[in-house]
Amino acid sequence: MNNIPREEYPRPDFVRDNYTSLNGEWDFGFDDDDLGLRLRWYENTCNDKRASGNETIDQYFDKKIIVPYTYLCELSKINDHNFHDIVWYRRKVIFKRTMPNSRFILHFGAIDHIADIWIDSDHVCHHEGGNTPIDIDVTDSVSNKEEHVITVRAFDDSFDFESTRGKQFWEKRSSGIFYTRTVGIWQSVWYEEVPGTYLKSVRITPDLDERMIEIDMKIEGSKDAKAGVSISLKGTKLLSDEIVIRNGRAKVKYWLDSAVTLDWHHQESWTWSPETPVLFDVEYTIEALNKDLEVGSLEDFKDNPKYDSPPNLESDSAQNTNDIKADFDNDSYKDAYKDRVKGYFAFRKINVVNGKILLNNRPYTMKMLLDQGYFRKGLLTAPTDDDLRKDIEYTKSMGFNGVRKHQKVEDPRFLYWADKLGLLVWGEGPSSYEYSQTAVERHTKEWLEILRRDYNHPCIIAWVPLNESWGVHEILDREDEQAHSLALYYLIKSIDRTRLVISNDGWTHTRSDIVTIHDYSGDRQELTDRYADIDNIKRLFPGGHALFARGYEYHGEPVMVTEFGGISYCKDGTEGWGYTAAGDEEDYLKRFRDVVEPLLKSENVQGFVYTQLTDVEQEINGLMTYDREFKVSPDKIREIVNGQ
Repeated sequence: MNNIPREEYPRPDFVRDNYTSLNGEWDFGFDDDDLGLRLRWYENTCNDKRASGNETIDQYFDKKIIVPYTYLCELSKINDHNFHDIVWYRRKVIFKRTMPNSRFILHFGAIDHIADIWIDSDHVCHHEGGNTPIDIDVTDSVSNKEEHVITVRAFDDSFDFESTRGKQFWEKRSSGIFYTRTVGIWQSVWYEEVPGTYLKSVRITPDLDERMIEIDMKIEGSKDAKAGVSISLKGTKLLSDEIVIRNGRAKVKYWLDSAVTLDWHHQESWTWSPETPVLFDVEYTIEALNKDLEVGSLEDFKDNPKYDSPPNLESDSAQNTNDIKADFDNDSYKDAYKDRVKGYFAFRKINVVNGKILLNNRPYTMKMLLDQGYFRKGLLTAPTDDDLRKDIEYTKSMGFNGVRKHQKVEDPRFLYWADKLGLLVWGEGPSSYEYSQTAVERHTKEWLEILRRDYNHPCIIAWVPLNESWGVHEILDREDEQAHSLALYYLIKSIDRTRLVISNDGWTHTRSDIVTIHDYSGDRQELTDRYADIDNIKRLFPGGHALFARGYEYHGEPVMVTEFGGISYCKDGTEGWGYTAAGDEEDYLKRFRDVVEPLLKSENVQGFVYTQLTDVEQEINGLMTYDREFKVSPDKIREIVNGQ
């Protein structure tokens, strides 16, 4: 029986078949006195002078943890809520080479917050940022044998308010709007064996109006390679091409002929939306032009399973090399030296024209949920891949067409399911809580990594770099904090021209593509009057804050209410709070209708984000409980969301 948790391929928009999951049981230890670096816990001998000569570092790894779950949650098998800001992980791993001159790439989906990683005693990586991936070429560190020890040190200062911590609380128990902390590894770990020349990254940019797709490829290894690109739709191949890559990078554009598929004259047959999530499959093959570089040394072939009879290494070396090269040219062996990657893309366009939000050139009303992405047993880490998929299915079953992922860089598997099932996503990174040069540097660096990781997901239609002035508390008047907001807006725009950007969600905007408002009034008439007139909206002080920072004003941007509702209704005995409270199901549905209908009927509001999908710890204001049980019939919620 296979007991590896979260074993599915972790990066579904860039898939290789040949990978090894490293999720599961790891040795683990707390380092509350910060001794591990000085005593070199990453080595196999004990350097603690207090220990006797026959002791090893095993004494420090005195626990077992289930990766990828943080030690603070139940699924880790530790479930300790005390403060342990420095933690260590260790695991033996077999790196077995199955092709000559291959490379081994070690991946960590995310480690909160500062990570150092060793292979045996070889330090291979230092990474800062708890929400983005770590990819390491460890080939040189694993070339001398097959079995190695991976050691990870994670440091997450619970009281560092300059780090991008999001909703993670700095006290032992969660309270208010803040939740349990996450420390260490919280997304999947795996490694891949790739050929000596391989595809490092792909950036796909669709052009809906021209029916063009731009593919930007980068390769590692040989700088000169042959690349194959194959595009298909629902099993029908639309395009196959082969190009030569020089200097490690190529950018190509393809026009896709709408006549290939008979029903392509209907836009819904080939564009992506929540109603019609059409995805095109794409497969890449990479092959080095310099075969000598790929063949490598004869020693690489000793145990190569691709050969029925390994070459005779005792005979003439040159002759054996020629034999291998001859095999290389045969179709039966050629595939062994190609890197194969599968992905997908979609034709999806989001923009604002004359103050109207358009999805695929048509007016579109976003009816969304605030989604914290927390789970009772796994905290920020979903217990299973099915749990991510089900959250999307639950959201759509209630009539909503999108989510704003709140203060969390979500698992790529969630984005995959949103792409596949059809759900709009606003990508929102975690905030810090103090403004400083350090905070600005960390925030900016992390956003560059977020954009690099998630650019290809069609479900993401907007980026939210700041929320409610967290980390820029004086943005109303301080020019440096305003400049940071503007800098993030234009930085994101300079890298991603295909999506909308909201500079500071909720209030005190500088430059935003949508003016977003947080409004937790539960009074139907008050909401009706407030959003009946655009002049009223411009004068709003949501949460007691100005709608725009000093020196900035409204210029006809579309308006959305991106947090509202938050009605508490206890169904499972959990004590907690909401912005207003319902006593029973009938009262709950009435209160829900009273806050939703005024926004649906307003001609000035083009969408909303209701708070929220599920209860989270002490917050009991979800449409579902923390364990994903509907509080009322989803059909009744859907009727209200659809204006029925």
